[in-house]
Amino acid sequence: MSLSNSHASNLTNLMNEPDVFPEELVFLLRNEEKNINNLKEKIEKEKSRVENDFAVFRAEIDHILEDVKISIQA
Repeated sequence: MSLSNSHASNLTNLMNEPDVFPEELVFLLRNEEKNINNLKEKIEKEKSRVENDFAVFRAEIDHILEDVKISIQA
């Protein structure tokens, strides 16, 4: 189950209110928020790496096709 940005921001606001949540729960929620943000960053880095890998593969395939085209024409 995921929280939308507005729900997450409401939860963050509630966590900042004194006496709404026990201190231990606030600690756990803040850690989870940090873990989720770290995971999002890792996912974005991995997406970027995969996109770069596919760009390299595409360029290699283009070069191979160009070589085959030249050899067929020769």
